[in-house]
Amino acid sequence: MGKSVRVGVVGLGQRGLQHLKALWKLQGEGTVEVAALVDPFAENLAEEKLERFVPGFNVDGVRRFEACDRLFAAMSLDALYFCIPPGLHKGELLRAVRSGIHIFAEKPMSLFLDEAIQMDAAIREAGGVSAAVRVFGRGGGRVSGG
Repeated sequence: MGKSVRVGVVGLGQRGLQHLKALWKLQGEGTVEVAALVDPFAENLAEEKLERFVPGFNVDGVRRFEACDRLFAAMSLDALYFCIPPGLHKGELLRAVRSGIHIFAEKPMSLFLDEAIQMDAAIREAGGVSAAVRVFGRGGGRVSGG
């Protein structure tokens, strides 16, 4: 098997924990390495909470940050899952793209058309891969990508 994809998750509320759970399972299969977690609320990064919501989760080797800029300064990743409410984006997605990181964003990626167009343009310019996904209930999901 080839090299695993180094990923991080931004936002560890309900959606972020759902994605982390799936990524942790993929890590067990050797296709993904969960390398970083970002959330502005320290309690969302607490080992006890993460282990409670993600069976078998272990923080060993997973860097935890309270801000994306700290992550960008400290390490590199192949991909970032953005699971923060679109109204709380502060340019993190654009900075990630411009750093060469591929993006997976919970829908909607923005509440504002001009911002979404700017994000799309940055992704295309960087030659990155992106996907905007919304998880629906049990077992369903819709994916749109660029």
